[in-house]
Amino acid sequence: MRIKKFVGSNLKDATTAMKRELGADAIVIGTRRFTKGGILNFLGKEYVEITAALDDQAEGKRSESGGIHPPGSKFIATYEQARRQSGASDFTGNDELKSNLHNLKRVAEQFSKQHSAGESERKIPENNIGNPELKYYDLHKDIDQIKFTLREMTDHMKYSKMPALPITLKRVYENLIRQDVDERLAVDIVQGIYGRLSEDQYADITQAEQIVLDEISGIIRNIYVAKRTTRRKCKIVALVGPTGVGKTTTIAKLASIAKLMHQQDVGLISVDTFRIGAIEQLRTFATIADIQMEVVYKPEEIEQALRKMRGKDAIFIDTVGRSQRMDKELADLSSFVEAAKPDEIHLVMSASTNPVAMHDIAKRFKVMKPNRLVFSKLDEAVSFGPLLSLIHEHQIPISYVTMGQNVPDDIIAVGPRRVASLIYRGVIPNA
Repeated sequence: MRIKKFVGSNLKDATTAMKRELGADAIVIGTRRFTKGGILNFLGKEYVEITAALDDQAEGKRSESGGIHPPGSKFIATYEQARRQSGASDFTGNDELKSNLHNLKRVAEQFSKQHSAGESERKIPENNIGNPELKYYDLHKDIDQIKFTLREMTDHMKYSKMPALPITLKRVYENLIRQDVDERLAVDIVQGIYGRLSEDQYADITQAEQIVLDEISGIIRNIYVAKRTTRRKCKIVALVGPTGVGKTTTIAKLASIAKLMHQQDVGLISVDTFRIGAIEQLRTFATIADIQMEVVYKPEEIEQALRKMRGKDAIFIDTVGRSQRMDKELADLSSFVEAAKPDEIHLVMSASTNPVAMHDIAKRFKVMKPNRLVFSKLDEAVSFGPLLSLIHEHQIPISYVTMGQNVPDDIIAVGPRRVASLIYRGVIPNA
């Protein structure tokens, strides 16, 4: 494969230059816009740069037919080399070559979309073009881009074996994709159960689905309840998370369940002093439910509030919602959580959140050291497959799911099997 960059005043010009040199078989694997000229590139002209690739086989045909064979490229790799690096078998037959080329084009389309949507463009001042550090940065960036493309290509070659599966497992795979489970994870799940079914079980969709639920359940961590090392009998529970995910409503539900259903003596502490009406909302609930409530404005006031509730069975702490992109605010919130020394720290996320944002939230809220996940607003989510990818990557067990505003209803304690059914069947479980 040849990989080369082309620059034009617009996308059409860059594409025309690509096809003129590499031919119609070339595919675009990356695009970016940059500004050049003017003072520090201000009011300069905007250009479009595309990164294109040409398959070795297509390039050979072009050369044989009298086409121009371009000079040496920065990176040369054959499909066979990429295949061997991934541990897959050698290619056999033209049909498989066509299939692999189709997969590569599919990867290229996804690659182009990802970089066009999410990559912030780097603008290099004209007077810094010769800077060796910037040249090193660009070279390193190019190498990373090539590695990413090859990794995606070999993954898709690996997954192209899926059509060989029995029809029952194909249906299972299609259902996982329909539920928006990540494609790689769906393949791993199906390949995991492939060896667990005997030939006479291949036609039994019920049997296959039960094994799928077992496989998904194995991905989901169960909650480990550690023995308390302190003498206190009171359990302290804190809820953290971004804004607007329903932490206060979830706190009210948990406190109500503990008091009304488990006959526990509970207390509430609010540190959400920033959101208008948050304290009044929780105080109204506390008054109706006859639950003691304290408001804390500084981390050093947490200890005093806990002393006032000495003897309680459980204390629930409602924290202020913070954007995961605000590092200082997260650090301030973390100081409140550390002062409380909670037994359980539940990270609350809306199930309708964009999957990319979900991963970002989980990554950045690690500073709070959450040991539970609560997925709220299940009733607003289109599908639940993205939850599995989040659980698989961050390895935090799920404690509850919520699906409405009713207190103390619309909340369910869930374990791996129940979550597996939610993800695979796409149906909210009953309480």
